[in-house]
Amino acid sequence: MSASYLSPQALAEATEAAKREVEARIQGIYGHESAKALPALAHHLAFKTDLTVSEAREIFAHAMADRRKAIN
Repeated sequence: MSASYLSPQALAEATEAAKREVEARIQGIYGHESAKALPALAHHLAFKTDLTVSEAREIFAHAMADRRKAIN
């Protein structure tokens, strides 16, 4: 359904729901334990991609594994 066919109330509700989804996604990414160790990656994943939290967590896991290899 096009936004032009939504009532003002329905549009406001849809907008609010979308906002909550985006906020939850960002919180999910920044809430991951690796986000503290990799803040630039966390920022990129949260704001420069449309990855899900699960996809971002997978990237964090790979990045942390690479980080551990580099340290050892």
